[in-house]
Amino acid sequence: MAKAKNLVSGELTDENIGKVNTHLSDIETLMPFLIALPADEKRKMNPMGKQSIEFVNTALTGAKRFSQYLLPTFKKDEFAKDVKLIHDLRDIRAGVVSLLEKIDDTIYGTAVDAMQSANEVYSYLKTASEKDAALKEFVGEMSKRYDRPNKKSKDNPKQPAEPNKPTDPNKPADPKQPADPKKPDTPKKPGTGGDPDIHLPEE
Repeated sequence: MAKAKNLVSGELTDENIGKVNTHLSDIETLMPFLIALPADEKRKMNPMGKQSIEFVNTALTGAKRFSQYLLPTFKKDEFAKDVKLIHDLRDIRAGVVSLLEKIDDTIYGTAVDAMQSANEVYSYLKTASEKDAALKEFVGEMSKRYDRPNKKSKDNPKQPAEPNKPTDPNKPADPKQPADPKKPDTPKKPGTGGDPDIHLPEE
């Protein structure tokens, strides 16, 4: 089997890791208004979705042009700040998402490289263990990675005995066990006598 090419070759020094974490902290410091909402709380809210962007923008225009019809308690400036912040954060998010995708793909590629190297080491040591008894136990531990359930037992798991059904055909059922309830007949389509009548909910 041909060796796969090395996908990633790099390293992070402790100094650079510290700098990255410092910059991440700086980013959060520059946006002190960032919040984290619990999932159950978010499900109860009604946010602006993609289909509502035009509606919200039009509403903001209306609030600016016809503010005399709004209640004095309505915070028009806060409304405008919210809309602007959404657009600004989306621009920032695009860069963050791109960076996160690269980090994720680099982790994935490095994991592929590491697994390739580990398989090579295992192959070499397995061959050597045939002549070096000291390696056998070590290789045995590594071989557990390749242990797989027996395909026959996986494909044909032992089925539990049905309740109130004797395993021995000559042995009567246990009278203490309740009898199986009779299953209702499946309703048929009128006039066909064939498939069940399935009613789909209306949209």
